[in-house]
Amino acid sequence: MKMSWIIASACALGVCGVAQAGAGSTPGSEPGSASASFTLGTPSGLDTGEPGHWLADNGFQASIVTSHKVQEAGDPRSLNLKSRLLDASAREGTPFGEAAIELPKPSGETLSAQASISHGSVSAGWHADHQDDEASATVNWQRPFVLNPFASVTFSGIAMLANAVASTPLPRFTEDSSRPDLYVHQAALIFRDEAFGTNGVNLIANIFNENPTAPGTGVQQRLPSFDDFTYSADPLGNLSLTVHNHSGQVLFGSFELFAYSWNNTAPVPEPATWALMVLGLAGMGAMARRRAVRSA
Repeated sequence: MKMSWIIASACALGVCGVAQAGAGSTPGSEPGSASASFTLGTPSGLDTGEPGHWLADNGFQASIVTSHKVQEAGDPRSLNLKSRLLDASAREGTPFGEAAIELPKPSGETLSAQASISHGSVSAGWHADHQDDEASATVNWQRPFVLNPFASVTFSGIAMLANAVASTPLPRFTEDSSRPDLYVHQAALIFRDEAFGTNGVNLIANIFNENPTAPGTGVQQRLPSFDDFTYSADPLGNLSLTVHNHSGQVLFGSFELFAYSWNNTAPVPEPATWALMVLGLAGMGAMARRRAVRSA
């Protein structure tokens, strides 16, 4: 994997306003809240079929978990939402679909987590009374597309991060051509606070060797190239990721978006392990349900 960091001036970083104090945070209980969101920018053109078209509806999964510092009855609490279990109306249309998921907080408590997906934006966030309480929220969106010969498509928008720790988020760009055969090349534009690395937004683009919605219908024998992707980003969260098709045949690809926010110090996984992390959160939900059954 090759990796390049965006170099920004100290002056530019000094005026970055995306990190702010969490509402209601108090000394000794910080961080009291955090959130990560992404709002879609200029339409990519895939909705109108100009450079290409979407291959399938929006696909997404949201997972949220909360657990008290001192375990109480019902801990941990979790919810998981998958787009395939929703009506078509929640999956169709422009990115990202339409859904909301929240763990209602008991009366008099702050501990909570929320995630939402709407046409044009996604968000994940949490609130906690104590630093050792667990609270996490993630949203993973993906959608495959077809790109016409010698065409390009750009996915762009603005990421906003907020947390109770003074911080300056920075963008980072990576490429990976070592994936399994189905994947030819992958690019990830990551916007997160390296000092508070559990709050961020990752924008991903994939290039495939065949139609991902109909595997086995014809392998293209594509090879990765250094100019498959271009990007732009700044410390204010303006992100833009472009996929280029330099060939005379259609290109199969997908865009993904991963918004995440949780209040522990575990390292944020890189693109190759995001799916495992989402499965892990789902497993926590299953564990909580099994505990509830045993208690009953």
